[in-house]
Amino acid sequence: AAWIHDTCGACAECRSGHESFCQHHRAHGLNVPGTFAEYVVADARFAARVPDGDAPALAPLMCAGLTALGAIDRAGLRAGECCAVFGCGGLGQYAVQLARRRGAAVIAVDRDPAKLRQSRSNGAERTVDAGDAAAVAELAASADVCINFAPTPATWAPMLALIRPRGRMIAAAMVSDPVPLNQEWLTASGVTITGTSVGTRAQMAALMDEQTRHPLAADVTEIGLTEVTDALGALRRGTAPGRFCIRF
Repeated sequence: AAWIHDTCGACAECRSGHESFCQHHRAHGLNVPGTFAEYVVADARFAARVPDGDAPALAPLMCAGLTALGAIDRAGLRAGECCAVFGCGGLGQYAVQLARRRGAAVIAVDRDPAKLRQSRSNGAERTVDAGDAAAVAELAASADVCINFAPTPATWAPMLALIRPRGRMIAAAMVSDPVPLNQEWLTASGVTITGTSVGTRAQMAALMDEQTRHPLAADVTEIGLTEVTDALGALRRGTAPGRFCIRF
């Protein structure tokens, strides 16, 4: 069961293969039951066919892995380009690996040294402390694509610094706070700014095929249901090592 439970099936987004942007889609745990549950009722049309493997390794792909793939597809990332990944937690680590497999060079940007080390082991060529203004300035205008997975507006300024003219900036994290945008800069730079929403069933099938052929690495911590509150706190503070998986 992925994030999307179902969509309307009739809007332009659904009919054009962009169902994750359906404004009437329903999501597990948000619009219909399906979070922190041992069993869930799923719409068979939207159920993912998963490859063999341990559940803790597969579970994070249903949302985090699919969101990373959706963001890279949304960016139209090509071989030989440079992709800056902002926020190198569970989603960002999938994005680092998927971007490298597209033949892109990866710059990993985060404030946590441990996550930057993990990014390096997952294929990032450069790592940058998001709070180090000098390090960010050194890489000014070096990225063809910037993807934000960090749920904070603090990444906006370094993203503007790293993006090249005519580059693509992708919002993958849900950040409700506004960020400043100078339209004169936009006209001069030609930068494209857009968002991404999880992923479609076709992208899920592609992700499962990728997992079958070349499994993605993930730092997954198994917890019991009684540990969920602590896990949510770690995610909120940004101290989670990766993804959590509830073992019932």
